[in-house]
Amino acid sequence: METAPKLKEDQRLDLGDNKHKGKWTEDEDWLLGEFVDLFGLQNWFYIATLIEGKTNKQCWNRWHNHVRPDIEKGPWSKEEDMTLIKAHKEVGNKWTEIAKRLPRRTENTVRNHWNNTKKRLYSKKAQNERKEDLNEDLLLNYIKGIILVQESENESNVENDIGVDCVMNKSSESDFNFKGWDSQEEDEVGSYVLWDSQEL
Repeated sequence: METAPKLKEDQRLDLGDNKHKGKWTEDEDWLLGEFVDLFGLQNWFYIATLIEGKTNKQCWNRWHNHVRPDIEKGPWSKEEDMTLIKAHKEVGNKWTEIAKRLPRRTENTVRNHWNNTKKRLYSKKAQNERKEDLNEDLLLNYIKGIILVQESENESNVENDIGVDCVMNKSSESDFNFKGWDSQEEDEVGSYVLWDSQEL
């Protein structure tokens, strides 16, 4: 592996108007792979200067999420879904942490698989699929369970919030004595009239 020449800070960042966010071509992907083989995974500034119009961040992202040769791009296996479910139970929606447990899947792939599976719950196509097919989908059933739990928790939170408001209103009635006021009375409308016993 060759070492990349040292670049001054202004050389690293001065890519001018050549920077663009367009799609990567097959030739650019091939070049990126060649430059990574030559210069390693620590020289993104230098590699970016060799691929016209790309920044170091674009090169890093393209390599780690698309070009890296060990990335699995095919359909997900049941074992992978089971690993994803187990990891999600432990760490929640921390896609980076989950991706570490699925070494051939990227963070983007993990998050996209989750979100696409979740969308299937609400799609017309999923409603038309046979129930047996849906029942075999481990991840789909797991997400469905999470949604049901969240909905029931939201309903109970609304009920609890109403109860808390009532309790707060009752407790605020008893906290109505201010310094200098000895007592309070309720008038015909239901509000309190305060009077000072010294004035009587």
